[in-house]
Amino acid sequence: MGDRVTFNLSGTCFMVSQATCDKLMDLSTESRLIIEDAQLKGSKRELFLERDPTCFAALLHFSRQGELHLPPVVCPLVFKSEMSVWGVELSSLSNCCYNTMVSVMDDRQMLENFERNVRYSDDVPAGPVESLSAWQTVRLRAWNVLERPFSSRAAKVYTTVFFLFLVASLFSMIVSTHDSFKRNLDESEWREALGDEFTLYEDFFRYHYRWDDADASQPKPPSQATGSPTVSSLQNTSTDQSSITVTSTEATPPSKTGKLETFRARMHFLDYVDHACMAFFTLDFLLRVLFCPHLCRYFLSVLNLADLVALLAMYVRLMLDKLLPAERFTVTSLDLIDCLTIFRFLRFFRLLRDVIGFQVLMSAIKSSLYELLLLVMFLSGAVLLFSTLVFWCEKSTMRSIPDAFWWAIVTMTTVGYGDMYPVTFQGKIVGSLCALSGVVLIAITIPVLVNNFLLFYGHSKVIIARNHESRRTEIRDKWNDAVTRTCTGNKVNVNKVYVQPDAHLWEGWVSPGHEHDLRQYGRVVPSGKKTDSQKSVIVT
Repeated sequence: MGDRVTFNLSGTCFMVSQATCDKLMDLSTESRLIIEDAQLKGSKRELFLERDPTCFAALLHFSRQGELHLPPVVCPLVFKSEMSVWGVELSSLSNCCYNTMVSVMDDRQMLENFERNVRYSDDVPAGPVESLSAWQTVRLRAWNVLERPFSSRAAKVYTTVFFLFLVASLFSMIVSTHDSFKRNLDESEWREALGDEFTLYEDFFRYHYRWDDADASQPKPPSQATGSPTVSSLQNTSTDQSSITVTSTEATPPSKTGKLETFRARMHFLDYVDHACMAFFTLDFLLRVLFCPHLCRYFLSVLNLADLVALLAMYVRLMLDKLLPAERFTVTSLDLIDCLTIFRFLRFFRLLRDVIGFQVLMSAIKSSLYELLLLVMFLSGAVLLFSTLVFWCEKSTMRSIPDAFWWAIVTMTTVGYGDMYPVTFQGKIVGSLCALSGVVLIAITIPVLVNNFLLFYGHSKVIIARNHESRRTEIRDKWNDAVTRTCTGNKVNVNKVYVQPDAHLWEGWVSPGHEHDLRQYGRVVPSGKKTDSQKSVIVT
């Protein structure tokens, strides 16, 4: 028994030989200092150490066998901290456990970045800050209404209005491309569209064109007009007179009317919707610029720049319609400006910025950017390889290698439109290898994105739960302080007041006229039946 040493780790005893104790001291300078300090404070044969016993057991195994393994019941970060105390480097871990440690440390780093960049709707001050001026306070409140959809009731109302205008704007853009929401041009629009050429089609519009807004005042064809001669009756007159009459009433030749078929206009109410949306989004943009606390940072945001581009595209299109009226009723190169209005769809992401699920998705994509770039790189190389092979095998169906790119992409992504496919034996072999390689590439890389998403999603629930608990604690402390300051100590002429953060409820007594002192802690609304002697209010 004389050559044995007992280590008492917070009540858990380990009896080892003196040789093992010497090996433990030889691990590092830190371990020698810890053991020598314990020997000075107690007996040399029984050392008391206030350390984790499970981690110490792994350390003993490392000193005896030369292998350091991660205990399954200990958090890897706790084990890392414990090993740093004993002076043992993490590189001493065995490969089976070192992989787990590296993964945990990477996940911790990603979660710290996620928690640092995540946005919350209730992390802004609800009332004025004493250190700010009056204008800064107004700007802060206005900016919270514009940028924080759930920070106050006014912000929720404004977000709802913004959402309705956004839906109306997208509805106008989408349905204006459908034939059901298009109409024929009226006479003034035809004159704008055709210009001086309108006189060439005047007889066609007078007698053969079907107006959408035709009424009794609209000119009718000779066969329908009352008291007007028909074309057949005019042909029974003299030859000279007949030729003149038929020339004035016959339809415009098809070579000319074919041009008119390209002229269409959308319904009038869509123009009104666009103008209203444009006015609202212009006001929204100006308010954001006016109340933005950091203007340079505002214009560096991709969403804000896209919003500005969409707004400018709408104004440019409106000016071109006024300057070049003939271009707005047919398909021209100026329609490329309408493509820029698709950026208005990005306004949806402004509403989603405070939604924790959207932030989780974007964080998962950012964290998996390296893997996604690898996927694009491997996919590009495989597309180039298989498109070249299938072109030489299927020259009858694949007109060129760039055309074969399309076939390789839809095959590797398992879409398979079927518009292009190999027909020869060697082409089918190449197609099979292309499909299998695409499945393997996607199956290897996509789970990384899924795992990161699940990691951030689980951590977001923890953050939300802790924020709610912190908010309840803060409100409870403020409530107790408010009741202490306003209570008279005599419950004869006092009012009963309730505070209800989330699902919790506290109550207390406050002197009459002091209910307004609680408004700085939240929204105060009447609740229950009021009397002169007792009133009940809720603070949420």
